[in-house]
Amino acid sequence: SYEEFNSKIFNVENPLDSHFVDYIISYTAHTPFQKDKGTCNMLLTEVKPMNCQAVLNDCMDHNDASGSMAKIRSIMKEMFNSAIENGMINLNPVTGSVKYKQEKPAERRVFSKEEQKVFKELCKDSVYGDVFIFILNTGVRIGELSALRWANVDLENKSIYIDSTAFYNNTTKEVEENSPKSFAAYRTIPLTEEAFDILQKIKKEQRGKKLPYVFYNSNSSRVIEKDANKALKRIVKLKMGIEERFTPHSLRHTFAT
Repeated sequence: SYEEFNSKIFNVENPLDSHFVDYIISYTAHTPFQKDKGTCNMLLTEVKPMNCQAVLNDCMDHNDASGSMAKIRSIMKEMFNSAIENGMINLNPVTGSVKYKQEKPAERRVFSKEEQKVFKELCKDSVYGDVFIFILNTGVRIGELSALRWANVDLENKSIYIDSTAFYNNTTKEVEENSPKSFAAYRTIPLTEEAFDILQKIKKEQRGKKLPYVFYNSNSSRVIEKDANKALKRIVKLKMGIEERFTPHSLRHTFAT
């Protein structure tokens, strides 16, 4: 069954592909999987495309972002691919007929030059101010920022190296890390003077604490997207009066412009 299968994976009792563990963890972390729908009690060999479609439909009821749905479908497909490679099943039930409804993407909202000036000033009063301004200057994803270690910071050459991403696992209630989602995501990013100044300031604040990561929130716990979204909303919507949806990823797109 799925439950027995997941249990074996998490306990590492089976010599399965290590990537499979990542897929399972990511899948359960991003997907509102409903155990009362019966799919969890099915044998892997019994799962049909219609069962996978039912799971995808359930996810769509909880998440209307096409990007997230694409990720969930991809993870589910790769999960079964790994099961095939390990001789557990013969065919992947996530076929071309297993689809999700794709909405026309809304035009992304980015800051104008004047809005950036106002935003940076308001960031001075936010515990996530350094986080937001650093994203504006480097274009890193919030997960990449959360996973950034001092070992990957080169202050002498004013650059950082991205080789991992962090996410909050709703099942374990812990911040966990994965490798970047693509080969291109492994990269060295040059630092602007503003980004460099932020790292120098944080370095001084952390002096003597021997903390492995660069960014923490006010209670010394890891930066997670949910909290960053709330902090960003307080600045953008409540203080700047911008009604459009704005997330840390919007800061990344502002950087790209």
